Amino acid sequence: MTKVLIVSLMDLDGDSMATGAEALKSYIENYTDINSEIHIARTAYELLELPCHLKEFDVVGFSVPYQETYEVSLKLAQVVKKHNKSVKIVFGGNYATNVAKNIIKNRHDIVDYVVRFAGEEPFSAIVRGDSPETIPNLVYLDEHNNVKENDLSQKEFFGEILTKTSGPKVMLRSSRGCNNKPRCAFCSVATTSYNRLTPEQFIHQIKFHVENNSDLGEMVIVDDNFITDRSYLDKCAELFVKENIPERVFLNIYAIPNDFTSEIIPALKALQVERVIFGCDSGNEDILRSAGKKNTPKENIRAAKLACENDFSIMCSYIILWPGETLEQMLETLNNATIIRSFCNKKNIMLFPVFPLEVLPGSKYFEMLCERHPEYREMDNINPCSAANHFLRYYYENDKQYFEMQKHAVKIMKKIDKMTYRPK
Repeated sequence: MTKVLIVSLMDLDGDSMATGAEALKSYIENYTDINSEIHIARTAYELLELPCHLKEFDVVGFSVPYQETYEVSLKLAQVVKKHNKSVKIVFGGNYATNVAKNIIKNRHDIVDYVVRFAGEEPFSAIVRGDSPETIPNLVYLDEHNNVKENDLSQKEFFGEILTKTSGPKVMLRSSRGCNNKPRCAFCSVATTSYNRLTPEQFIHQIKFHVENNSDLGEMVIVDDNFITDRSYLDKCAELFVKENIPERVFLNIYAIPNDFTSEIIPALKALQVERVIFGCDSGNEDILRSAGKKNTPKENIRAAKLACENDFSIMCSYIILWPGETLEQMLETLNNATIIRSFCNKKNIMLFPVFPLEVLPGSKYFEMLCERHPEYREMDNINPCSAANHFLRYYYENDKQYFEMQKHAVKIMKKIDKMTYRPK
């Protein structure tokens, strides 16, 4: 029996939108005949308190969707290597995919393999003991100490997540990838294709988690294409009702404002949706167009108002300090959020998370940054805020002007953040 540990660290808020660890475990247990024992650790404490000692594991995988978990994952991987010299350390996930070659080049004393893009099949092949050169999507050091990048799989696997969980919340997907073409300029989603579960598969995984987790209440559907296809959404709603999902279970969904229309309200109510999360991003149309976004400031307002009128809680997220953004454009974003806040019905939660722009590996903005700062092409641990600073300075006449815009951005972010409302 092969003993496997998958580490998927929570983010700084004590949460995680990542579904990679559960997807890998589910795939190996439900779609292969590999004789394995798989553990998942979400924190450093869980890793150190495992029933198996670290030296007992044959393969330890780290799901690294974000840069903020990358550095900690490296340190934990060092701890694992210290206790177990023969263990195979595998990194995967969105962030790891976008800097895969650099991880192997710079950290090969810690990391043996990086799996790019969909990890189910290549990670399973590593667990099974297949030869590295036969495994698609794999990046590793060959016998001559050269970084080898294997060809990508012709078709990404995407299936239901059927791994038992505990606690009141679970993250699920209806699709993997993004069907927005061309991609948004700040998007770093690493995918080679767009894949979606059938409505039957989607509801089956919901039913699985409900039946195997008596504490479950909240299900977060973390892809924002769930409501894009109305016929798909209607079928999911029909099956959801047919399966008699208990009322204690509710869905929180991501949505593109343009897709949120009155026609889909009955389906959302049938699916017991409680919160709708909109990526509004800006209140200025020029900023949205230059970033590749399809929504408009008016669409942000229309969708949020419709959601409030139908008693959904909402979350409207914004980004401040885009390339060349002026104070007037920032104030338009503040005004966009202010109008939406006026729709508050005093019954439901309204959240307004706001962030400075981050420049992430894999995005169009990052490629533009590398043209001016080629040293970023060789780095594996890239702070997205530092990268944004290097990137944004070129859009202002001088450092003084840029620093002034940063000060304005901080003030506006604080005002938007204070708009959050929670019923007492």
